[in-house]
Amino acid sequence: ITDVQANSKFSLESPGLKSPYVSEDLKGVVGHLKSELGVDYVICWHGILAYWSGVSMESERMKKYAPHNVWPDPVPALLRVEPSMKWNPIVLAGMGSVYDPYHIYNDMHSYLSKCGVTGVKVDCQAGINLVGTAGGGGASIAARYHHALESSTGKNFSTNTVINCMCHTIENIYHWNSTAVARASDDFYPSDKASHYAHITACAYNGLFLAPLVIPDYDMFQSNHAASDAHAIARAVSGGPVYVSDKPGKHDFDILRKLVLPNGRVLRARQPSKPTLDCLFSDVTSDCTSALKLWTRNSFSGLVAAFNVQGSSWDREKRKFLVHEETPVPVETMVGAADVPDFSGQRVVLSYCRSMNTSSRNSKNPTSPTGQTGPTGPTGQTPGPNPDTSTCHRVRARDERGESFTLAAGEAVAVQISPIIDLNGLMFCPIGLDGMINAGGAVERVSVKERGGVVGDWSKPIDDVLDGRWSKVKGMGPVAKIRVDVLGCEGGVFVCYADPLPKACAVIADDKKISVTLSTDAEDKLARVVLPQSASGRCAVVLAW
Repeated sequence: ITDVQANSKFSLESPGLKSPYVSEDLKGVVGHLKSELGVDYVICWHGILAYWSGVSMESERMKKYAPHNVWPDPVPALLRVEPSMKWNPIVLAGMGSVYDPYHIYNDMHSYLSKCGVTGVKVDCQAGINLVGTAGGGGASIAARYHHALESSTGKNFSTNTVINCMCHTIENIYHWNSTAVARASDDFYPSDKASHYAHITACAYNGLFLAPLVIPDYDMFQSNHAASDAHAIARAVSGGPVYVSDKPGKHDFDILRKLVLPNGRVLRARQPSKPTLDCLFSDVTSDCTSALKLWTRNSFSGLVAAFNVQGSSWDREKRKFLVHEETPVPVETMVGAADVPDFSGQRVVLSYCRSMNTSSRNSKNPTSPTGQTGPTGPTGQTPGPNPDTSTCHRVRARDERGESFTLAAGEAVAVQISPIIDLNGLMFCPIGLDGMINAGGAVERVSVKERGGVVGDWSKPIDDVLDGRWSKVKGMGPVAKIRVDVLGCEGGVFVCYADPLPKACAVIADDKKISVTLSTDAEDKLARVVLPQSASGRCAVVLAW
């Protein structure tokens, strides 16, 4: 790094090859993104050593930080994991380091904050161990750098928005005191077909390790891509951030609309995903039998995602992703209440959304690592905000046996598991926004009103009166109304299971009561309501019996 301030590449809102040189105006560029494009958060990317190759010792503007040259020497354990470190540029040529990184962090972050930047992604953290060989040890260097980093970000960014990246060494993990997000994998490589499903696998199992301390970040992906269906389902179940690196004009809005609401809000699960018990110790990339399965929880439901990631993996000897099965076979798996702790043995509603038949996605083939496609299971559509998309959203009431799925190479399915609550004979469960991968992520609160209750009194939220198994309500009289507070925008479809079905419905949006049409399905015991416009992006659906 030669300066903590932006260079001339940020001189104009849209600089071109023939643009005249103008002094930097990062604040103007960030302001343009926010005011003209409606972007709320802008995050900048830098290395934990200030830059990927450290601090320049030739730059006049860097001299106040007293940079000095160090010569890292990779330890044998590091070389066994990453032999290329032997000829890393900072090993061959040395790098500029500083004794007190807080000053350079603070100058950089205060400048970015004044320009409207809201946070930072801090990369190459595993390099701390390497640099530590020339500066007192990796643990000592990590403690110094992370203390300085978090002191600076906490001071300069009001939300302390930090994404830790390339950071899976213990020296880093033990020093995350106030940052809460960490990358769970290597990069997403759009052109490396062998990496597409190995990436999901790495996120799944690394996430199990990281989740007790941070929210695992599955990294960006591209929506208009051969593996985008599976990656979208993986992001939905992850409980982490969702972001894409699409080329301008190259987007699949059918997929994006299933992940993100029109106002930009992501329907995040309430906790990071974990592998289900039946695949925890399986080789899901190579045994030609097992599906990768992940589970997470929403406020009133669980979400289980199953993937066929057979056929490719990371080769430790060749140090790259390799295809080891040219035609990965379909795998069979069962998804049900037993996959979500506390839901086992309960009656549930299964709502599932599976990746499209690969043969219909000509622009995105292949779906397997080598371009092979295979059979997919049953498909279908139900009404929702996205009725013409390539995935399906079907609802069935099931017991613990669940639903069996056959997944072709590269195929995935997301299954929402919603326990049916017994409200004094009224069987009910809120499903969420129809057509979204994580439909239940939209449900924020459920409240009930007994017959004869005071008008406007919603003093009995279901989560306060349920027992530990979430299947029965204690001491509940006959139900008159149920109110479900949901996230959603105009045109979104809220769906719930009810037996008997409700007789009437209204929606409260922006403190106004709005009459809506209630659509019911007598066979499946489903009720649907199209949500009206809401400036806040929240509505309350009131169902009456």
